[in-house]
Amino acid sequence: MPQSLGKQKFIDMLSQAAILLVLFAPVTYAINLGLLSHKGEPAGPYVTVVDLLALVFTAAFAITIIVKREYRRLRIPPFAAIALFLWFAFGFFRITPEVQVGKAGILKESLQVLEFLCFGFALFLTAMHDRRTVGLFLDTLTVAVTGVIGYGLYQYFSYDIPAFEVSSVLTNNSVLSAFLAISLPLVIANSLSADTHARKAWALLLLLGSIPLVMNGWFLGALFISLGVFAGLYGRWFALIGLFALLLLVAIIVPNLPRDNGGRLLETTQLYHRLDNDDARALMKTHVVSVRVRNWQAALLAAADRPLLGYGPSSYSNAVRPNFYFDAKYTARTDDPTAFDIHVDEPSSFSTYAVLLVEQGVIGLLIFLSLIIAAIRWSLVACYCGKPVAVLGKGALCSLIALVISAQFTYVFDRGLAFVMVFTFALAFTVYEYARGYREA
Repeated sequence: MPQSLGKQKFIDMLSQAAILLVLFAPVTYAINLGLLSHKGEPAGPYVTVVDLLALVFTAAFAITIIVKREYRRLRIPPFAAIALFLWFAFGFFRITPEVQVGKAGILKESLQVLEFLCFGFALFLTAMHDRRTVGLFLDTLTVAVTGVIGYGLYQYFSYDIPAFEVSSVLTNNSVLSAFLAISLPLVIANSLSADTHARKAWALLLLLGSIPLVMNGWFLGALFISLGVFAGLYGRWFALIGLFALLLLVAIIVPNLPRDNGGRLLETTQLYHRLDNDDARALMKTHVVSVRVRNWQAALLAAADRPLLGYGPSSYSNAVRPNFYFDAKYTARTDDPTAFDIHVDEPSSFSTYAVLLVEQGVIGLLIFLSLIIAAIRWSLVACYCGKPVAVLGKGALCSLIALVISAQFTYVFDRGLAFVMVFTFALAFTVYEYARGYREA
């Protein structure tokens, strides 16, 4: 018995130390190993702190469980997560001569999916083995969000950088906005499951602090919709009052901010941009379709040539580029196409669904969607279980809603978002198991 207790105690300590994965998940500062190149410049792979932590904890858990023979503690990711990695790896056999794809790029993308959806998923499921540890992970997420918002507000009010480059520790403001939209419902749900009013007040402060930082209208909409659904899960009046309170807060805060947040929010949601230059007047054009929409449409045209299998991992830019000028009537100039080639190499502006459709085909996209649908089902079961974990199920569901919306406007497999996405999946599965009685406190 003492030996068994010793085994469990060591694994429990390892599980609690794994909260570092959540703490450093949003940190995108990375070391460029320079093994790949793009346009003659070193282009990765990039190794972040959370990448190193995932490697260390995966090895530590594997060795500990094997040596101590605690195999029952090991949790395996859902089949869809493993299947998506295998489909990425199968990309080596889906290369086409029409679109250049480097084998090093395929290997990098496949290893990242292995890290996120297999190792990361298994680590979170294994570590969150009791409700106390689940609470510890969520408390750590609250600390991480607090740090991200605190540093972001420092950047926002310091005026050392342009408004839309306020990004805290993430890649840019779009990724920061997506991170906050996905994380805040979990933070709020964790605060409501606590007994103290201090945690609820802290969550409210974090929500208020996020309003100046979310300068992309699509992600602010994702946050509002997710929080509206969260309030609605408590009743119709909660939803109405909650949404009214959010709108009132934004109406009061945004116009009084020192930067032009309102203008940025409107600009980021525009599908067309007004033209006012000599070229526009010469071509008799008043508006041009936004780069984001051109990217989506070019992706659909590229995917139509290879819909089922896709072109393979890391092929998106090369596959989409020939179709990026799909319709001359939407361009401001017709003799200088490079003028419009401005976001085709920026992953943070890509739609996750478009990237998966082009690179992984309908098969890969459906595998990813099946994982999201499964996670939503897990959280729904927890929402209506009538147990204390129901509030966490509601938080997981609303974070997933924010994720589904955000994925249309940024690449959620990118640094800073991938581990947060996987943590949300893992939490949904964990509370589902508690709801069904498969786990005990």
